[in-house]
Amino acid sequence: MRAHLERVLLLPVDTLPGHGPGTPMIRDYALRTAFFHPGAEQGPWLSRGHGRTFDEMVELAAKAVDPAEPVDLAVTVTATADCGEMGYPGSLLGHLLPGRPSVLGLADQGAAGPFTAIRVAADRIACGDARRAAVLVLEQCRLPDEWGSVRPAQDRAVLLLLGPAGRHRVDRVVVRRGALDGAPTHRLVTSALGEEPGEEGVTGAWAVLAEQWPRLGGESVTVVARDAALSYRCRLDLVSAAPADPGGPGEPG
Repeated sequence: MRAHLERVLLLPVDTLPGHGPGTPMIRDYALRTAFFHPGAEQGPWLSRGHGRTFDEMVELAAKAVDPAEPVDLAVTVTATADCGEMGYPGSLLGHLLPGRPSVLGLADQGAAGPFTAIRVAADRIACGDARRAAVLVLEQCRLPDEWGSVRPAQDRAVLLLLGPAGRHRVDRVVVRRGALDGAPTHRLVTSALGEEPGEEGVTGAWAVLAEQWPRLGGESVTVVARDAALSYRCRLDLVSAAPADPGGPGEPG
């Protein structure tokens, strides 16, 4: 059974109130951050963004999933620290989603993280280990200047739902170091993390895809991302799934 991308949702994280720099939770976060970045226990970076936590974003994601459509696999993707308490967003997501899915967390893969998550989910669906999967990409921007290659300009979360049917079949997922083979022939959605910290973060291309999703119809689309710091080049091909698509087994990405 081939996996299809059912929906892509940019979650309304702006509706979350967040946490101010002087709250106990954020002070604890600053102290933990200073363990890796001495001097970071104070500074203007503590006022960046709104201090929205991954657990709060997870709760938004769970509300966006129809209780009548349970999932068997939940994958969280992060490339930044969580400014919240020492929580476990994957465990919370698995608890809140209908179907009580198995949970997998991917961290610190830069732009490659969402592509790896989709490949894992699609492979699990293709081999019959799961029928539906949820991939949740999370990032927040309250980070010190020393943080590294992923320092997004805003808090953002994107939810991708995969299943056995839909308008777009997952045709190929590629993550590699080096050039990608062949030029995309479908509608193109791109994102890049450059040598300097990328403001788009790892959600950039997926936020664009979510915005375009309602207008795509059955149009095939290719998502491409480049991560200069980690030397990753990534590609996802979503092909139009006509009603006559048999949904038979396909080649793994």
